[in-house]
Amino acid sequence: MSVPLSRIDTILALIDPTLPVWDLCCDRGVIGCAVLDRWPAAHVTFVEKRPAIVEALAAFVARRTERDGRFDVRGEDALRIVLPDAPASFVIAGVGTNLICAFLARLEGRRGDRVVCSTSQSPERFERLTNEGGWRVCERRDVSSRTGRQTVWVMEPVGRASG
Repeated sequence: MSVPLSRIDTILALIDPTLPVWDLCCDRGVIGCAVLDRWPAAHVTFVEKRPAIVEALAAFVARRTERDGRFDVRGEDALRIVLPDAPASFVIAGVGTNLICAFLARLEGRRGDRVVCSTSQSPERFERLTNEGGWRVCERRDVSSRTGRQTVWVMEPVGRASG
């Protein structure tokens, strides 16, 4: 019997580390740091809007010299940041369904992005709202977390063929 992957390991398995990774609403930056530590060529943009957390996060990420030059920390709101021109692997986890849906709406018309998200709220509600917003579940994995069962999704715009 195999041991189920943690939420973070599942997210790492679902992102595309060949794209720049954006860890949105990142809090302490656990996911982004795991990306930097697992893939030496990865670049991560940490996005967190709370100033006190941003300062501590920047200091924490910079403590490991092998991360130098491979990350940015932005003290901005994920719903107001300037999105990169090129495709990115976006991770938005540990936040509410409405925030995730609002971020997905910002990606309308973009191509090539990978969007991995997770909320501890109702998976059925999440899937209904994202579908109504023009997104479909490309992949879904249920995982155990410290708060119980959570779901991790890879989302894509409706009408885009899976690759």
